[in-house]
Amino acid sequence: MTLEFEIDSLDSLPEPLREHYAPHDGGKFRLAVENLPEPMGLKSALDKERDNNKAFKRFGKTPAAIQALLDREADVAAKSANLETLTRQAAASAEQETAKIHAELNIARANERAAIVGATIAAALGNAKATAEGHDLLSDRLSARVQLETKEGKRVATILGRDGKTPMLVSGKPASFADLVRDAKAQFPSLFEGTGAGGGGTPPRQGAAPKNVITRTEFDAMPAYERAAKLRSGVRLVD
Repeated sequence: MTLEFEIDSLDSLPEPLREHYAPHDGGKFRLAVENLPEPMGLKSALDKERDNNKAFKRFGKTPAAIQALLDREADVAAKSANLETLTRQAAASAEQETAKIHAELNIARANERAAIVGATIAAALGNAKATAEGHDLLSDRLSARVQLETKEGKRVATILGRDGKTPMLVSGKPASFADLVRDAKAQFPSLFEGTGAGGGGTPPRQGAAPKNVITRTEFDAMPAYERAAKLRSGVRLVD
């Protein structure tokens, strides 16, 4: 199921998905994901992230720098249209500049995807009580099954099946992040707490002492990216 960032009412949503939305100004509801960018574009998302925390260090660029890259790309494209009048040296320089700009933009877009999809999957794995090993092994695997697109100015995610090509359906409806994690739990039960099965031949991790312990209340109060880091470091959740 394609999840919209902001909706007017929970009535049209299946019951299992309502818990993922929180009330917002004006009587609307927004998807409860930490550090989710505003749907007005990458620049506004970067501004919000910079104000809220230091998560944008992973981008390595300020919003102004990203805009500068876009301006430079437009300038290079304009120059490329008149290559016949440019010298060979100028043309080669323009091509190198374009390649550099595209590479930097691709990095920024990849980090934007990690901030949105990675944080949501980390939260879903935490709710499903994935082990620290489960977080390590499943985070990237499940992220590859999420198709992130911009539709009508909104960032929407589509969950794909195990083939990574076709949309995943649950009871005839598009799957949610929770469905994605449930599918992983059925496929790899040994990577979640409370199971003794070893779908991949891995024995239950009985008697293994966690590095440290944190209450679920403290865990839920953390930003999504910090929760993922805690779980990957071996933190164990207790009620």
